[in-house]
Amino acid sequence: MEDVFITGTSIISSFGNEKQTWEGILSGDNYPQQREYNLSNQEKLQYPVYQIEDDLIERINKQYSHITIREEFLRDDKDFKLLFLATLEALRNANLHLPNEKRIGLIIGHENLGVNPLIDSLLQEDNKMDIKNPINSFNHYKDKFFRLQTYTYLYYLAKLININGPTYAINNACASGQYALELANSLLKMNHADIVIVVAGDYAHFTEHLWLSEKGFSSNNGKLAPFTDTSSGSVLGDGVGAIILESETNISRRNAISKAKYINSSFSQDTWRINLPDVTTNSYEKVIKTSLSKYKGKPELVIPHGTGIPLWDKYESNGIKKAFESFRYSVPDVTAFKGYIGHTLGANSLIELILGINIFKNSVIPPITHRTINNSSEYDLPLVNTIIEKEVKSFIKTVAAYGGFNAATIIEKI
Repeated sequence: MEDVFITGTSIISSFGNEKQTWEGILSGDNYPQQREYNLSNQEKLQYPVYQIEDDLIERINKQYSHITIREEFLRDDKDFKLLFLATLEALRNANLHLPNEKRIGLIIGHENLGVNPLIDSLLQEDNKMDIKNPINSFNHYKDKFFRLQTYTYLYYLAKLININGPTYAINNACASGQYALELANSLLKMNHADIVIVVAGDYAHFTEHLWLSEKGFSSNNGKLAPFTDTSSGSVLGDGVGAIILESETNISRRNAISKAKYINSSFSQDTWRINLPDVTTNSYEKVIKTSLSKYKGKPELVIPHGTGIPLWDKYESNGIKKAFESFRYSVPDVTAFKGYIGHTLGANSLIELILGINIFKNSVIPPITHRTINNSSEYDLPLVNTIIEKEVKSFIKTVAAYGGFNAATIIEKI
């Protein structure tokens, strides 16, 4: 089977586009802001988010004014708009013009496609529930309920960018991006497509913050610094990432330039608690070991999930250390990115993998944070605490996610 390569990438985060995100991470720390959510009873609620400002979305959108979102319900859907714009940015980055291509696949990774518009109707509009005639109530909300069927988002995004190959929408929580990449890899190697677009995003919603806070997710001091003694939890972030994968034959045909080589991914499923790892099965350690066993070398960098939730950071630290030591490897440098861009849920693993590709390009490893802090002795890892200038030829991106999803992906520099 042919090897699979990455030829295009894009990020939109609270810093800006991919270039601005990379430069922002190197220049200093970023902090969440309070986002306001208005209820139908005039109450105004706030929650912390690493925010993508509306004017940033509009600035990027103006670059693609020749492509019009005609469906009114999608124009104000920020989740869809971010997926759409990141896809166009990645296609431009790969120098791809889809009308000239024939076998293009599309995979969307997202945790709640269609959910937020329905929630907004229920929480922000006047009550339309009719207890005397339930059908009237349903008729008011029926279009939004219908759009909970995620294929509608696949259809409209595929239509906008002229996709004609296999399409999928997947939700594996925080690991969605890596599951999507492996699906894309399979489609290419099984010759079902020549090019596959993987795009994963999340626009942080108030109800996500509420639910996750109840599950022990949220920081109680507004700080997110993974693997440090100052972090008490995580903070949501808006974000979207997109990656273009191509077969070796197609890259040669169009004389494209590859950014990185996709090596392998490994996955496992825990079923103990939806918001807690099963420490008895060592599933996270095992997926890392599986990916390492299929790789001829040793990755030179680890990019873990790094949520800033102490229990999860300790679980990750232990799993990473044991996995590498089982091969008699020393653990390579470890860095994490959520302290800069927040936890972007279904988008996070794809965005952070793209940032790893930027490490290849620039031969620079950013620190976990630019703040002067003390790493907790409980995290026995070689954590990057200052900018390191060095060439990195491979990295492993790992995730231990809510829902019991464990993933490890190895990417290699060209």
